[in-house]
Amino acid sequence: MLTLIQKYLDGVASPAEIEELELWIQEDKQNSKIFKEQIKLHYYSKKNIYKAFNKEIALQKIIQSIDKKRKKRDIKQWHKYAAIVIIIITSSILGKLMIFDRNVYKTKNLITEKNINAEDILLTLADGTVKVLGQQNLSSKSTYQEHSELSYQSAPVQDNSEVEYHTISIPRGRKFKLTLSDNTIVWLNAESKLKFPKVFNRNETTRIVFLEGEAFFEVTTDASQPFIVKTSGVDVKVLGTKFNVSSYFIDSMVKTTLVEGSVEISEVKKHENNIKLLPGHQASFNKKNRNLDTKKVDINQYISWLDNKLIFFNEKFENIIKRIERTYDVSIVNEYPEINTKKYTGEFDIETIEDIFRILSTSTSFNYTINQNQITIRKKN
Repeated sequence: MLTLIQKYLDGVASPAEIEELELWIQEDKQNSKIFKEQIKLHYYSKKNIYKAFNKEIALQKIIQSIDKKRKKRDIKQWHKYAAIVIIIITSSILGKLMIFDRNVYKTKNLITEKNINAEDILLTLADGTVKVLGQQNLSSKSTYQEHSELSYQSAPVQDNSEVEYHTISIPRGRKFKLTLSDNTIVWLNAESKLKFPKVFNRNETTRIVFLEGEAFFEVTTDASQPFIVKTSGVDVKVLGTKFNVSSYFIDSMVKTTLVEGSVEISEVKKHENNIKLLPGHQASFNKKNRNLDTKKVDINQYISWLDNKLIFFNEKFENIIKRIERTYDVSIVNEYPEINTKKYTGEFDIETIEDIFRILSTSTSFNYTINQNQITIRKKN
């Protein structure tokens, strides 16, 4: 298993291997301990990165809590941050444009790997070079932030060379717009990671990207080279369409919501288990029992994050607070677990984290305290 852990930390583990690793971590507390120790060793080996961030802060953020009390960051959030340390884009610098590599791609405010800290958005190149995209606006962490963007449209076409993959990671509280070399547009939601080719090789039969987290895709049509999004549970195959994929490590479901066009969903380990999705429908894959189901949905509920909105319909409180954590970059400790299964319907737009909890606590009576970026929920006496 140590070999598999190292493959994950090096960013070369396949979706099936990642799934195997996450199941192993959840089997036993000792497995969790081993995984954490390997993370520490991995960071110590990266001296040029390690000395620039606080170890305790970084390690606490790497794996989200399996324990519902969430008094400490546990293995799953560590998994999110194990291979990459993240930064947040400030809205005040979006007007400035810098060309990083005129023949390859352009971005807003790309800087070098110097002074990397524990909250950086990182672009990791194929040779392991790490680049930082922008910096965090610390004064606005309680509200949505503007996005930044990166474009690979001007990258030269490759016909025979080996595919060169880059990886970009987005922190909590932010989203990111990425334009791939084939003009496909990808919006990445908070706490997400995408591995993608710098240039799609024309000799390949497919265009493949790897997603961990959530993203909305506007895929450029190319019947000769289908586009495939690989996640830890399913592959999503398309020719040209608009759809949303949510595949967070901590979540038990992988959800694909189709806006327009058509997609084919197939299980990673059993490709004969597949379905074709219609617009306005959602495919849900259960990681535990491996069931693949479809249903008609209100797509606005699942793509509202693109417009800086939180929309939920008859959704459990425990799921809502996960989304709030990702969206607002906060840690929520729920010491009143009885309300986890209570269901809510609502919509939030430009509200602050204070506004959201004031409204939620009015609907269901509970006390809460906000201490910087940690929110604690308690039963009202």
